[in-house]
Amino acid sequence: MSEENTEETSDLSPKLQNAMQLTSALCDDRITPEQFRELESLVCNDPEVARFYVSMIHLDASLHRFASYFSQPMSREDDIDILSGERVRDGGRAFGMDESMVLPAITEPEFADSNELAAPYQVQSQLSEKLRPRTDGSRSLYLKGGFAALLAVGVGLWGYVLLSHKVKSPAVNVVGIAPAVTPTVPAATTEDAILPPPVPIATVELAANPVWGTTDLPPHDANFVAGQSLSLKSGDVQLLFHRGGRLVVEGPAELEFVSDAKISLHRGKIVATIPGGGLVVVCPMGLVTDLGTEFGLAVDSNGGTEVAVFQGRVSASLSSTATTQGTKELLLKVGQAATMTDKALALTTDGAAAQRFVCSLVNGKVTSLDVTDLISGGNGTTHRRGIGIDANTGAIGALPPTETRVSDGKYHQVRGYPVIDGACIADGTKGPMVVDSAGHQFQFLSVGNSAYNNIYTGGRIPWPVAREISTVLDGVDYATLDHGLICIHPNNALTLDLDAIRRIYPDRTLASFHCRVGNTAPASPKPTHNAVATAYVLVDGIARYMNPHITSPDGSVIIDVPLQQHDRFLTLVSTDSRKAGIDDWILWTDAELNLSAGH
Repeated sequence: MSEENTEETSDLSPKLQNAMQLTSALCDDRITPEQFRELESLVCNDPEVARFYVSMIHLDASLHRFASYFSQPMSREDDIDILSGERVRDGGRAFGMDESMVLPAITEPEFADSNELAAPYQVQSQLSEKLRPRTDGSRSLYLKGGFAALLAVGVGLWGYVLLSHKVKSPAVNVVGIAPAVTPTVPAATTEDAILPPPVPIATVELAANPVWGTTDLPPHDANFVAGQSLSLKSGDVQLLFHRGGRLVVEGPAELEFVSDAKISLHRGKIVATIPGGGLVVVCPMGLVTDLGTEFGLAVDSNGGTEVAVFQGRVSASLSSTATTQGTKELLLKVGQAATMTDKALALTTDGAAAQRFVCSLVNGKVTSLDVTDLISGGNGTTHRRGIGIDANTGAIGALPPTETRVSDGKYHQVRGYPVIDGACIADGTKGPMVVDSAGHQFQFLSVGNSAYNNIYTGGRIPWPVAREISTVLDGVDYATLDHGLICIHPNNALTLDLDAIRRIYPDRTLASFHCRVGNTAPASPKPTHNAVATAYVLVDGIARYMNPHITSPDGSVIIDVPLQQHDRFLTLVSTDSRKAGIDDWILWTDAELNLSAGH
């Protein structure tokens, strides 16, 4: 390309630059099926691209195609004469190509009514001719047929462009969970009978309490086409892709549909489930390419991006303008997550935390949530384990075990996992203490001011001394894969944010908390020497359950706590009734949150 042409191209928008590249590939017979589908979607649904496409096709025909009608090789002078309209043959008819041979065909009604174009116009069949192999050996006939097809495309597209400015879709306000929407096509009139409707890319399938960011979204038929944007202030929307797969959008969010295989996410969170893959998501810092998977994307207000893979694989790459000296592309596998900034692309240490995303608005088959998984970063169904929480600092991760620590009397919020609100060492020596981020307080009685070890989710529980804590309760080993285990050794307390769980499941209601609690410390021959612990379940700082006598010989006890819709924080506490908690091995096993229908 010449220097002059480079300057002209730089004035085009990214959308038109993309259209130019795709159209050039079409004209040069080097377009791939994926590129062809993207071009077809853009041309059919974006008036600006349609006009640009017609102009490029006209230019291509003018400069390259028309000369193929002459079977004899021509000199450079002849070629120039033909293209400029100077050469005359067959009784004075000019064979030169100029605007009179294409634009009148688009603008004059009699051309559209000719026999050559009498058949109903179909965009896909006309454009698809370009991809068919030539089998008749006649280049001249092929080119004539191809030129006629291009003229037909021009007629249809130009008519579509002219008519598209006359119709504006009314807005629709979707409230609550909306039923699936069947795409509708307006009845054809005499004027637009030959025009195809815009090809839908995605349809609003379900919505949970959406507050739309603009007054004209979603479209009246709930179908989004290329060039349209989705703006969501709050709530959730689940979209059905017409090519297959689903997209859940969590507000606030802004995204644009580029084609049926590409979207641009400007901000917000999405989860895409695309069988077979092929979806490309343009983010402020780069590209994410789906390789047949389920993945989540979160773009913050500064353009920073998190990508998490729940199934399959994803390719993430930084934009060419990134200044990083490290890797610019990563292949992420199931369970992995990465962050993207303008300077770095790097794997995260805690992996793909499903609770940071809304994965589905259809959760009727989910009747209970695994609390061990929730504390470990999952969404209650992903079976994550192996997280440690320091109740005296709020630190979370793969923490080494620790021995006795004295409480600082403060409540510490935990960052990173939305479901965990915070933790503290229960201190009964200084009066009521804060137990959640809303400031609710509770007075712990007969409790010291120290705790032993961190809070852990199992598997096996890390322990600071050689004698490993027992995970067997009532003859069941709760460290095995089919069970859940939370070790909250006295005097530790852990608080969950129930609203963060409701956010993940907007179509469900939290009905109750259920688990078994037991003390696995070795039993003493003298009953009076057995370690005695207390278990609390607090809801917004009020005790909904309290058992002050949990010993090893007693085995496990069952806890059932009903929950109301307005309940916000659930706090699980283990304390030592004798102010010395070293020998109380308190396990909260198979803890679950039961769900019911509604929201």
